Parts: sequence; structure tokens; C-alpha cells
Amino acid sequence: MAYNEIINFVKREYTRDLDKSGDLTWKLKRISAHQRPLLLTNPAYKGYKYNMMIEWEDGSTMSEPLTVFAADDPIACALYVKEKDLLETPGWKSFKKIAKLQQNLVRIVNQAQLKSIH
Repeated sequence: MAYNEIINFVKREYTRDLDKSGDLTWKLKRISAHQRPLLLTNPAYKGYKYNMMIEWEDGSTMSEPLTVFAADDPIACALYVKEKDLLETPGWKSFKKIAKLQQNLVRIVNQAQLKSIH
């Protein structure tokens, strides 16, 4: 991920802008589950073999194809994939770089906090 992409993600996450209709944009609460590989014939198939179950802060839930949701929030996807130990699974491997970046950022923040204590 490029620096500008990370900055844009942070701006999107921590600002509560109104969308074009004037409604408040809801933030992600969590990814609660995913559907196992779906076949084209499965009624739940939405264009990709994995669907994510998304919970929003207003309490609503929705099923969204991984590719669509990953385009909007790749960091949340990477965290979910890492938590579920899917980083080596076909269809999920693309999140390895982001998960590693997240680990590095946590380490850097922890180091900075330790330095400020001393």
C-alpha cells in the first residue's frame, strides 16, 4: 500500500463526512464471518467465491463479496484474514503484505511509546 492510500484510509475512518444524500456514513463495526468458497451455482454467489459478513456500527449487517469490500477497506480485511489464519489460503494471500505492514506499524508505535517513557 502506498503512503497516500494509508493517509486516505485514515481520513475516511476518522472523519464522519456526510455522503451525497446527506445521510451519515456508517463505520464498520467488524467482519463477523465469511462464506467458504462459493460455486457459481450457489444463490449466495455475488461475483467472487468468498463473501464477507459485515456488521456496521448502526447494527445492520450485510453480505458483501470479498473483492468489493477489500477495495473499500483492505486493512479490515487483512486483519480479519490474519485473525482467522487464512494468509496462506488461496483467495486470501493478497492480504499478506497489508497484514505484515500492520504488524510493523504496531511495533513502531510500541517502540515510540517506550522511548517517550524513558
